[in-house]
Amino acid sequence: MSTCTKYILLYFFFPIGMTLIAAAQQGSNEEIKSVAKSIMVATRFAGLTTIDSLGYPNTRTMDALTPEDDFIVWLATNPKSRKVRQIEANQKVTLYYAQHDKGNYVTIVGNASLIDDPETKQAKWQDEWAEFYPSQDEMILIKVTPTSLELVSYENDIISERIDWQAPSIQLKQN
Repeated sequence: MSTCTKYILLYFFFPIGMTLIAAAQQGSNEEIKSVAKSIMVATRFAGLTTIDSLGYPNTRTMDALTPEDDFIVWLATNPKSRKVRQIEANQKVTLYYAQHDKGNYVTIVGNASLIDDPETKQAKWQDEWAEFYPSQDEMILIKVTPTSLELVSYENDIISERIDWQAPSIQLKQN
């Protein structure tokens, strides 16, 4: 086989091989969802990123409730907090769950809504929150409805693509 033929074959078949490798690294949507949920539950605390009035991201650690089946995540905060004002101005948020010791992470991108309904607050209430909120009236819920999910899990062989480091991601809802 001539050198020219080898280069032509490499030119045409290398991208196909790399695509197959990348697909093998990403896992199926159901596997991504399952692994993501297990990381979110094990991690519990998440970084919530909101956008401030100057357009800069602000991230803080939050006590996130266990994600629902559709990856909706609930959090609680002080209704007078900066994050509430930021969500009122811009509902786009990101939740970031990290297992640094394992190199795993889950990123949820979505829209936040503020829920001050007494029945919902009672249903989501966690006893350990009493230290921060003497009464449920002094608390507001943040409901994060996801639009997409990104995941890296080395222990599950769900890793970023080799060329551009794009992590496996799936669309969860359309806006």
